[in-house]
Amino acid sequence: MVEDLRNGVKSDNVKLLAFHELSDFQPISLSEMPQGYLDAKNGRLLYMLKSFTLKQWDIVRRNIYQEAKDGNVAGATRNLAVLGGYLMAANLGVQTVRDMLLGREVRPEDIPSKAMWGLAGVYGINQYVAERYFRSGQYTEGVANYLVPATPIVDDLFKLGSDIAEGEDMEPFRYVRSVPVVGPLLYSWFGGGAENYNDRLD
Repeated sequence: MVEDLRNGVKSDNVKLLAFHELSDFQPISLSEMPQGYLDAKNGRLLYMLKSFTLKQWDIVRRNIYQEAKDGNVAGATRNLAVLGGYLMAANLGVQTVRDMLLGREVRPEDIPSKAMWGLAGVYGINQYVAERYFRSGQYTEGVANYLVPATPIVDDLFKLGSDIAEGEDMEPFRYVRSVPVVGPLLYSWFGGGAENYNDRLD
């Protein structure tokens, strides 16, 4: 395998090594899931949407907490800095490109805050829930929001039905933001999403 790596040969051993390396950072196989997930065949969906977040907590446990506990404080500190820097930079870049595509205002003074929330988001802590629930002391509702799987399409359908029943003015693009790929773009550009976002910044 070492010779294959040196010579750039994509052998079965090299592919197996790459698979195991990737498995350390992403839940790409059933062997990365806990026993409860494996046993609950009909309940896996409830866990599936949280599997990436839980894997990131596991990385912190193995590469930072466990290293420090074993006495390698310098290594744990280095791992913390590298992991935090990488995740902040990667998520900030993705969020900035997304904001530009959606017509949202991108302000340099918001970069530190967006970087912090980008890092926190990897571990399941997002800005909306923190400001909507935790800041006002609604801890139970906030925790429930984390645990319950997101159902944006269902929520938009209920909103559409409610507006029809109440005779509200219908703006079709308000109800499409949960549609994969094109939904957020249509909502931002034609449904007032970008304007609402920029107004909140002010």
